[in-house]
Amino acid sequence: MTTDSLTELRTSPYDGSTWLWPKSDHGCWNGMHHDLENVPTYLKYIPEDERISVVQAGGNCGWMPNWLAKHFHLVYTFEPDPLNFYCLSANCKTANVFKYQAALGENHDTKIMMRTVPENIGMHYVEETEIGAIPTLTIDDLNLSVCNFIQLDTEAYELPILKGAVKTLDKFRPVLSLEIADARSIQRYNYTMGDLVNWLKQFDYELVEKVNMDYIFVSKPK
Repeated sequence: MTTDSLTELRTSPYDGSTWLWPKSDHGCWNGMHHDLENVPTYLKYIPEDERISVVQAGGNCGWMPNWLAKHFHLVYTFEPDPLNFYCLSANCKTANVFKYQAALGENHDTKIMMRTVPENIGMHYVEETEIGAIPTLTIDDLNLSVCNFIQLDTEAYELPILKGAVKTLDKFRPVLSLEIADARSIQRYNYTMGDLVNWLKQFDYELVEKVNMDYIFVSKPK
């Protein structure tokens, strides 16, 4: 089957906008509109004159990258799933969104996609393998000149991604939003919420707020 046969156009009940979307999905489509409730919480920790550059992973079909692009000058979004990325590329047309069909991680190991819930494309997750087809980049690979915000919705792969952003975190201390759905999901990658919180302490990060499933961390100035 072609990608076109696997997708369809849908109209958002939120604002009437049109989106290219995988036909099999219902869970993510219904849930993603609630994600916008989190955006004002993100923004209140980032002064308007500092909303320059954001790294976003779990780009999915482009809903969150598109909204972040309304508030930041530069959006770097990552989505490893081929069909999701196909839709993301069609949906994200503004010049300030830079799209990467890749996973983020701690190193450059290859990955495979696990699609255990086809009716919810937001639940796809990655597994490391020596023969995977999906490349992995690190946030530090971007060598950014500024980073104000990192927003991760990567089905519990947040800590490995942050371990690939040590230089970025140390230099810029961006506000972090990390979606952690439940304890079972992070056990998939052999860490706990306590491990995540403790690891971030080396950069003076503190958990300041939880909105829905997103944990917001802010670092003290260096």
